[in-house]
Amino acid sequence: MFPPHVRTPEAALDYLSTWCDIIGGELLDGIEWEEIADATGRLAVLRVPPFRIGFRVGTVLTIAINMDADLAAHFYKFDFRLTGGALCWRHDCHAGHESLGAGPYHRHLGPGEDHRVADQQQTLQTIFEHVTAGNLQRSWRTD
Repeated sequence: MFPPHVRTPEAALDYLSTWCDIIGGELLDGIEWEEIADATGRLAVLRVPPFRIGFRVGTVLTIAINMDADLAAHFYKFDFRLTGGALCWRHDCHAGHESLGAGPYHRHLGPGEDHRVADQQQTLQTIFEHVTAGNLQRSWRTD
């Protein structure tokens, strides 16, 4: 999920804030997180609840991530929609669609919610590229 130089939960949260600045758009919600400990008191899950970034071209990216102490993301959702609510795409990592053959990784292709295809694990870099491409495509539309 994160570049190799990001190795601690604190660094991951700092990087996520920087990533939001770099991707452009307006942070519509604050970035919050919750540290969930295991029975021994050690960090088990770092949960980043959903937050949104709005873009001038009429799109919104909603992000939610759960990662372990080693920064491995066992759940994520990157949901990219038009401001009016129509789904462009959503990259997910969660159990439940094993029949697609890609483990927990899949992508929903809009405008409907139920068109799923196998996907590969995403990183913040690949999501940045997908969002940038989608926003560039929207900026060239004439409708």
